Amino acid sequence: MKYDVIIVGAGPAGIFTAMELVKNNSTKNILLVEKGKAIEDRSCPKSKTKKCVSCNPCNITTGFSGAGAFSDGKLSLSYEVGGDFPMLVGADFAQELIHYTDKIYLEFGADTHIEGVSEPAKVREIRKRAIHAGLKLVDCPIRHLGTEKAQHIYGAIEKYLVDKGVEMLFGYLRDMYGEKEEHPFTFRFEPGYICGELDLLKSVLLNLADNACKASEPGKPIEVFGENRPEGYYFTVKDYGVGISPEDCRRITEAFYMVDKSRSRSHNGAGLGLALCAEILKLHGSRLEIRSTLGKGSTFAFVIPYPAEADGGAAESHVRQTEDIR
Repeated sequence: MKYDVIIVGAGPAGIFTAMELVKNNSTKNILLVEKGKAIEDRSCPKSKTKKCVSCNPCNITTGFSGAGAFSDGKLSLSYEVGGDFPMLVGADFAQELIHYTDKIYLEFGADTHIEGVSEPAKVREIRKRAIHAGLKLVDCPIRHLGTEKAQHIYGAIEKYLVDKGVEMLFGYLRDMYGEKEEHPFTFRFEPGYICGELDLLKSVLLNLADNACKASEPGKPIEVFGENRPEGYYFTVKDYGVGISPEDCRRITEAFYMVDKSRSRSHNGAGLGLALCAEILKLHGSRLEIRSTLGKGSTFAFVIPYPAEADGGAAESHVRQTEDIR
């Protein structure tokens, strides 16, 4: 099937995007792509092992609804608690969105009880003390879901979306996190700094490395290099596999395009990987370079431009050492 809308990530942003499309009676074919698992398949081994075993990807933070399904489930119902969103869209609109979102949670079974509004006398006393201390007391009603309740609610939302025709692709990129023991890897990185989103760039490298494994016979080496260049930090993933024809090289970053459909199906491929890589790199001011020779192998490369001079605080949060990428 071809899709009109592809939503990457089944966290709250992805979920509510899909819900808005459905609630507005969209006729578009919608695909929700998530590298983790469906809510009903998520579980943490720590309950049995009594310690974290470093699952990759983590079943607590990754999967349908993200970490929210396993949190204590507190919904802050005031725009004054949180980040900078109210400053960007206005306090009234931010509060309106909070109420709108809260109603959706209520529709799917959230507890109607709200904490923080039932004891006005205590609130007045605390406010008085805050004023005397030169502080501002923010009234923040809270709807408490609880961990088990949150999972139930997100499970109901997941079922609702599926029943409305939203297709979900779980476990995407999962194979990339496993060990590729059949292929000897060579890693070589020069020390350097990049400016970008760490998780997104890791996804690009993992995707390219996974494709290199799929294109190569067991025992063929895979090389992953990084080096400083005048225009930025340059990443290369090279294989010695089947290679790609010039025509396929021109189309390989199109969504759902598969060079070898039989091989892609055997590896649970959906033809999305390189298209997503291309979009991620575009966000970083970069593009995918492809050099390939049939029967000899392929090289995929990209450069992350060095950051322009900027205010330290804004830029530093996105500057990472290449050690972090590894």
